[in-house]
Amino acid sequence: PPPPTARRTDAIARTQELLATLTGDARGAGLSPQTAIRSLEALDPALQSRLATVIAGLEEAGYEVEVLETLRTAGRQDVLFAQGRTAPGPVVTWTRQSQHLAGRAVDLQVSGGDGRGYVALAALAAQAGLKTLGAKDPGHVELPRDVPGQGLAVAQLAATLQGLGDSVSPARMGLV
Repeated sequence: PPPPTARRTDAIARTQELLATLTGDARGAGLSPQTAIRSLEALDPALQSRLATVIAGLEEAGYEVEVLETLRTAGRQDVLFAQGRTAPGPVVTWTRQSQHLAGRAVDLQVSGGDGRGYVALAALAAQAGLKTLGAKDPGHVELPRDVPGQGLAVAQLAATLQGLGDSVSPARMGLV
């Protein structure tokens, strides 16, 4: 099999191609770069199943979990990368090749409970075979690079894009 970095690059390319096909826009996928996709269905199924266990564990422990972002378009990643460098605001990402581009990462906000929600998140994620970025980005959870994903299907992406705006409606384009 190809090395993990080649698989990761292929997964990003396939996902971004699907987004471009569905929306007719290669960089921004027809979405504003300010649009954060929050649908768990936009994640690789291998991440979805593991993440469900993590979220359930956090909620059982009394924490509230909010999904901040799942899949990203290349255009959104570019905007986030510019922040704190050539655009105002703090640096929020250190790469243009984020796991978000392939639906292999999610950003969560954990609140409530005893105030140690991100510690609990890291522990539960590790138990589920997921990776967190610790203090650097405590709510970021991803499939480790050496874990093969299942990839996103056109139907998943079409369902995710449904309702994000008329300009990107897969139904309007005859794709669903």
